[in-house]
Amino acid sequence: MSVSSAPSTSAAELSRLLEVPDPPQDVLARLRERGFVTAPDASVEFTADRSAPQPDLTAAVAHIDPRRPQAPAALPGAKLGMYVADCFLNTEAEPAYLRLPSFSSHFPYLIAYLLGFPPGTTRNLLVRMQVFTTGGTVRLSGTGNPTAVTLGFTSFPVSVPISVTTTASGFASVLVQRNGQTGFDWHAVDVL
Repeated sequence: MSVSSAPSTSAAELSRLLEVPDPPQDVLARLRERGFVTAPDASVEFTADRSAPQPDLTAAVAHIDPRRPQAPAALPGAKLGMYVADCFLNTEAEPAYLRLPSFSSHFPYLIAYLLGFPPGTTRNLLVRMQVFTTGGTVRLSGTGNPTAVTLGFTSFPVSVPISVTTTASGFASVLVQRNGQTGFDWHAVDVL
């Protein structure tokens, strides 16, 4: 999706769409319809490596986690927030996490969104998470990114990189959603 052809994505409209008490599947469909989340056709598999160095987050302009679900960014007027459906929250754990379960009765997903960022810019995000069951994969898709990132079972937390491009209104998002009956823990998102 090019920046110029993106639908108008305002914070007010996003809030209105998220407040409707419909089943999570209906909310996600409306968000896709209005361009708040994307569904690319292609994907690449992320390979987890326990020996990989920890990413340097000193250049991060925004950070959210389960204890801090909204945060201002280091850019004037910009912020990072999230919306989750069908998850369990554990703020006592270290690190804290949102558990998006593998139960067939649940339809879990997480959306981390950027508001007020400069239009038409590409940002790299690191999504810290762990896939704890083997019944499927987790797919991450970002605004303006034609390729999703797929992650299978990991026995340890990983930082998954994904890029997003902001719309003309300075909005971007990353959707984290399971494929199949797999569960995962989400720890944080950092915007670099």
